[in-house]
Amino acid sequence: MESKAISVAAARALRRQLSNGEGAAGHLDFESALMPYVENALSQSERDTAERHLAECAVCRRELDDLASFRRAFEANANAAPIAAMRPRRSVGPRRSGTRWLVAAAAVAAFIAGGIIVWRSRPATTAHQTTPGTASASVPLVAIVHDANGIVGLDAAGRLRGTSISAPWSMLVVAALRNPDLAVPPEVAALASPAVQVRGASSKSVVSLIEPVGIVVATTQPLLRWSSTLTRATYRVAVFDADMHPVVRAAVRSDSWQVSAPLVPGRTYFWEVSTVVNGEPVAAPGPDEPQSRFTVLRRDLADAIAAAHARGEGHLVLGVLLQSGGALDDARRELQALADANPDSSIARRLLASVQRR
Repeated sequence: MESKAISVAAARALRRQLSNGEGAAGHLDFESALMPYVENALSQSERDTAERHLAECAVCRRELDDLASFRRAFEANANAAPIAAMRPRRSVGPRRSGTRWLVAAAAVAAFIAGGIIVWRSRPATTAHQTTPGTASASVPLVAIVHDANGIVGLDAAGRLRGTSISAPWSMLVVAALRNPDLAVPPEVAALASPAVQVRGASSKSVVSLIEPVGIVVATTQPLLRWSSTLTRATYRVAVFDADMHPVVRAAVRSDSWQVSAPLVPGRTYFWEVSTVVNGEPVAAPGPDEPQSRFTVLRRDLADAIAAAHARGEGHLVLGVLLQSGGALDDARRELQALADANPDSSIARRLLASVQRR
């Protein structure tokens, strides 16, 4: 207990440093509030009090996020590869995992307060091991998320761990972990100009285009969808290149059509749907509406994403690659799955928010 008390004192001292010299007074206590909060050991009134404080205190929110991340990392590695320097001296069995992680948390409180855990590399057994042959090496991780195949993160030297993605794509993931507030890619910014129809906007026409409009698509044969007030109508769909030359056409009886021939990666296309109502032609977008356009994801990124899929990379890598090329719909699905797997991670939340703003 003495070592635990010393560690808690160290955490409090670090908190004062992290809060720019502000003392522990006015913050939630590490031992009696934050740790029981993560353990769901507070009474309802105590939890309500803590949550009111957390809503106003960024310092305590950061420490709570770090503590929750540490607990998940510790429990995920407890049976296979215990986090270095965190193994208790005596095994207390799987039913005491909560106690084990609390003791470990107190023992490394200084690391928790700084948002650092320790990664123990394992022998290479999957394509995701980035440091084969260093089974005994212990590397501190300063930014982590839990992904489909385990922990992915940055070590203290800025190296990416937990994925086999190679340069230059790995630098995108490193940058995303360092700053999860991702910028809007230029491909999306170009499509979102005032001259471009807002996605999903309704037309005065009986036919309105739904998607893809003003977005980057990750496939060379996207599904085109529209809505109509008509029944049993025949629709003529046409896709044009940047010079408005027709690329592919079709006549269908439904309200969707998948492009029948591959489009060129990296290029922008326009499309329209037309039909006949009471003998008069009707088209969407109408003559008073902006042209409807989309861009196909560029080839190098598409190849990198296909290779990542083949390796079984997780949601972080796929989401970051898709976002970097502007395929925000597909990136949103991957990063939503990442956020669902990391409910307490500010990194995962901020990555998802970056693709939800558009």
